[in-house]
Formats: sequence, structure tokens, C-alpha cells
Amino acid sequence: MNAVVIYKSSTGFTEQYAGMIAAALKCPAVKFGNAGDLSQYDLVIFGGWVRAAKIVGLKTALKKVHRQSGQKMVVFAVGANEQTAENTHHLKTENLKEGNEQIPFFYLQGGFAPEKLNFFLNMMLKNVAKSIEKKDAANPGSLSKEDQEFLTFFRSSHNDVSEENLTEMLKFIRESTGEKTF
Repeated sequence: MNAVVIYKSSTGFTEQYAGMIAAALKCPAVKFGNAGDLSQYDLVIFGGWVRAAKIVGLKTALKKVHRQSGQKMVVFAVGANEQTAENTHHLKTENLKEGNEQIPFFYLQGGFAPEKLNFFLNMMLKNVAKSIEKKDAANPGSLSKEDQEFLTFFRSSHNDVSEENLTEMLKFIRESTGEKTF
């Protein structure tokens, strides 16, 4: 099986996973903008980062892959949220529509690196945190669990990328392609 991993990464977490997947499957990992013609591959694995429940680059990637000619595709998304069945289902239903629902999809927890975010996104997150902190100051102990988790999560950088997070995805690819050499 001739495979390739293509990816769009903003803070580096998606790129880390792409490299790990490529190493495990013994195939190249290529930045999306450098991918070129993908018709030479039997399997295209696309990874993109999540912004506002959308997988960055996915729409364009779907156009580049020629599934009608038998080319297979697997999609993974990398975000800051936990790697849960609920998060996976939500992202899949939001992003794989209009005939793309059958594409295998995996969500992987990446991490949070505020120092790598663009100015506007960083300011937006800081403003949300300030708003939550003001709410807490006005009525101590009244924060919801989600608000508490937001403040804890977004106060510092962390990297949650791990090979363990790839177990299900790699098993699926190996079983569905029949490739034991991966």
C-alpha cells in the first residue's frame, strides 16, 4: 500500500502526530501546501487542526483526493479538547458531510501553546478568561465546571501528544488495508 500523510499545522501538534503516523506506517509526511499531486497514493491520511469546530484544510483536502478511483482516505483532527467519543462524534458530524460521512475519522488531543497563536486568537482567549475571572470575583464559587476547566486549561502551555493516542487509528489503518508491514 502506497500511503502518504498530509497535514495542516498551526502550533505544531498536528505536525507531531503526522510525523508519528508516518514513522509507524513507513510513509512520508508532507505539509499540505507541499503535497502536490496525490493520485500516486492508494491511501491519503489527512490531518488538520481544529478551530471553532472546523478542521482547517479539510475541504480542500477532500477535493484533492480521488476516492472515486479507489483511492482511500483517513482523516484525523487535532485539538485542545480531550480525546473522547463525544468530541470525535461532534467534529465528524460538523466536518464530514455531503457524501463524506463514510470517511474514517479520528480525533486526537494535541495541547495548547498560547505563545504560538496569532495575536487576535491569543487576545480572544485572554478576553474570555478575563470575563470568567470577573464572573468568579463577583460571585465566588459560582463558576460552572466548564468555566473552571477553561481557566485551568488555558493558563499555561501543555503538550498532550502521545503515541498512545494513535493506537486506535493505526490499528484501523492496518486492519482496513490488510498491510501487516505498517
